[in-house]
Amino acid sequence: MSEGSERIAECDGWDWEAHAHRRETGLIEHTCPHGIGHPNPGSALWVAESVVIRRDNDPKWDGDMGTLGEIEEAWTVHGCDGCCGHESFPDFRESLIVAHRIIRRQHAEILDCTEENFLHERAADQG
Repeated sequence: MSEGSERIAECDGWDWEAHAHRRETGLIEHTCPHGIGHPNPGSALWVAESVVIRRDNDPKWDGDMGTLGEIEEAWTVHGCDGCCGHESFPDFRESLIVAHRIIRRQHAEILDCTEENFLHERAADQG
C-alpha cells in the first residue's frame, strides 16, 4: 500500500459532516483527519451560481469570470491530499443535504443570538 493510500485509508469511518464548516465566502468545506479543507461539491456549485447571478445582473460588473463550470472549478481548488476521493466523502447529492443542514444550523444560531441580544437590550431599556 502506498503512502497516499495509507493516508486516505485514515478517512475510514470519518464523520465528514461533523468536521465541516462554512467559510465567510459561503463555501462549505469538510476537514479531513489531516486538517485539509476539502470543498463541499454542492456548496461550490451554489457559490459559483451566486457569482454568475451577481455578474449577470450587475451593470457595473467589470470583466468576465468565465462559464459557470469554470467558476465552480475555481471554487473547488484546494491543497488536496486525496481524502476527498475517499468513498466516504459526500457525493454531490449528499453534499447538498449536508450543506443545507449546516446552513440551517448556523441560521438558527444567528437567530438565537439575535433574540438573546434583543431581550437583553429590552431588559436594559426597561430596567
